[in-house]
Amino acid sequence: MLKTDATLVLVMLLLCSASVLAEEVMLRDGRSGDAKILETTESLIKIELKVNDGTATFEIGADRLDPHNFYGIRSKHMEQTADNHLGLAKFCIENEMFPRAKAQIEKARKLDAEKVEKIISMPEIVEGIARRIVTFAQKQLEKSRVPDAKKWASFVIARAPETEAAVDAQAILDSIDQVKADAEAATQAEAEAEAQAETSAAAGKLDKALQVAETRADEAMREKNTSRTRKGLEEAAKMFEAIASEASSAADGDADLQDIANAAMDHAVSAYLHAGETAMGQSNYNEARRLARQAQAVGSGSSAPADFLKRVDMVEALSASSGRR
Repeated sequence: MLKTDATLVLVMLLLCSASVLAEEVMLRDGRSGDAKILETTESLIKIELKVNDGTATFEIGADRLDPHNFYGIRSKHMEQTADNHLGLAKFCIENEMFPRAKAQIEKARKLDAEKVEKIISMPEIVEGIARRIVTFAQKQLEKSRVPDAKKWASFVIARAPETEAAVDAQAILDSIDQVKADAEAATQAEAEAEAQAETSAAAGKLDKALQVAETRADEAMREKNTSRTRKGLEEAAKMFEAIASEASSAADGDADLQDIANAAMDHAVSAYLHAGETAMGQSNYNEARRLARQAQAVGSGSSAPADFLKRVDMVEALSASSGRR
C-alpha cells in the first residue's frame, strides 16, 4: 500500500484502468478520476487502481478531497455507528456543511442518544460548533449573502445562546439590521430628493404660467374696447383658476406650491370681478352677476364676490329708477 501525494494519485486515476466498481474521486481543486474504494476512515480513503497486470493501493487524506465528494464516499462505505456518524458530522462542521452535519448528528442520536447528548452538551464542543457557524455566517455576509448570514447567525443565538460565539452572532444580526436601516434611509432620502426636485420643477413651471396669466390680465386692462377687456379678463381669470387648481393638487404640504395656488386664486377672483365691472359698466347686469358667481366658485373664502353682487343689484335698481323718471 502506498500513501502518496494526491496530485500523483490523480495522475494514476487518469492513466490507469478503472474497476467495474469504480467511483468518482475528486480533489479540492475540482480534478477527478475513477477508482475502487477499499476503505474509509474519518481522515482518509483507501483506493485501488489497476496498474499494468496488477493493482496498486493508495491513500488520500480527507483534507485533499472535495468535501462533498469525501462526504458521499464516507457516508456510503462507513459502518453505521454513532461514533462514525459523529465523526462525519465533525468533518461537515469543519467544512461548513452544516445541514449535513445536522443530518449526521440525528443519525447518531438514533443509534446512541445518550452518547450524542453527552458529547454535544459539552461546553467546549458547543462553543466550537457555534464558532464555526458564526465564522461561516460572517463569510456569507462578506459575500453579500445576507439571508444565509442571518439564518446561521440566528441559528447560533437560538441553539447556543450562552456561548461567546452567540455574542458575535448577535453582532452580525445588528450589522445586517444597520445595513438595512441605512439602505432604507438612503432610499427614503433619495425619494424625498426626487420629490423635492419634482415639486421645485412644478413650482417653477406654475410660477411662469402665473406670470403669463398676469400679463394677459394687464393686456386686457389696457384694451380700449370694453368688450375685449371683459373677454380678456375672463380668459386671464380662467388661466389663474387652472393654475390654482393644479398648484393646489400638487402642493401636498409644499409651502411654495400652496403660495402659488393662493396667489392664482386671488388673481382669478380679481380678474372675474374686474370683468364683471366692465359688464356692469355696459349695463349688462346678468353678465356681471355670472362673472361674480364665477369669482365666488373660485374664491369661496372671499367676501368680495358677494359684495359685488349686492352692488350690481343696487346699480341695476338705480338705473331702472332713473329710466322711469
